[in-house]
Amino acid sequence: MSFYSNMAATATNLLTKLGQTVTVTRSHGEFDPDTGKFTPVINLVFTGKGAVIDYAFNKTGNTSTTKGTSVIESDKVFLLQAGNEPKNGDRVTLLDGDMDVIAVEPLSPAGEVVIYELQLRR
Repeated sequence: MSFYSNMAATATNLLTKLGQTVTVTRSHGEFDPDTGKFTPVINLVFTGKGAVIDYAFNKTGNTSTTKGTSVIESDKVFLLQAGNEPKNGDRVTLLDGDMDVIAVEPLSPAGEVVIYELQLRR
């Protein structure tokens, strides 16, 4: 096992013990012009372990940007164990409700994913 494989295993162990179980859903949809409605079609559902963290804002409460994506005060950071790769547009079901994935940043030194950092928004 490489150094980064060990780091990924350690992160997963800590998130399993201290984090929450979440469901990640990836879907696309089809628009029916006859009904004028959008019908979601689920492509992929997987579970994982992770931890929710609030973004830090300056004293004036201004929003900032991270990785080229605007951050608003209700956004959350979610640290997700390595495994299935989340994508922008996925939906994460947390203990307190659903949030959308706005940005995904894999922590992957030497090309091996240790953990995913997600920007979530309601």
